[in-house]
Amino acid sequence: MSSMPAPPRIAFLRARLDEDEREAQAGAQLHDGEPADPSYADGIADLEAAGWEPQAAQRFNRYVAHFDPARALRDIASKRKILEEHGPERVREGWNAERDICQTCRYDEGLDTFPYGHCPTVVALAEPYAEHPDYPKDSEWAPT
Repeated sequence: MSSMPAPPRIAFLRARLDEDEREAQAGAQLHDGEPADPSYADGIADLEAAGWEPQAAQRFNRYVAHFDPARALRDIASKRKILEEHGPERVREGWNAERDICQTCRYDEGLDTFPYGHCPTVVALAEPYAEHPDYPKDSEWAPT
């Protein structure tokens, strides 16, 4: 692996996954590590007391239960595996010499390939964070 700093998109993704992990771990502590219950009556009652329609409160509670902390932590781990799979490979010859490319998306012996951090997979992993304040607003990062 290269000793150079990670490209901006890779660094951005790692920071977002770290943030997501901290939030999921904090959420897991609220449930003592147990999965959220989609029929959690107190939660529904609290939403209804706040003026939510009963059906909307139930749907929202099911949504929160569906994305419980354990699921979020598995999702984060999966995305980290994908980032690892699309890690850097140093090209040492040809016109791409002495630069890092995506080790998974390389083709034609690295002649026509994606620079590390710019392959379609890594770009797609970053797109859900487009509204994050640290997400660059330039055209290179624009969600497709």
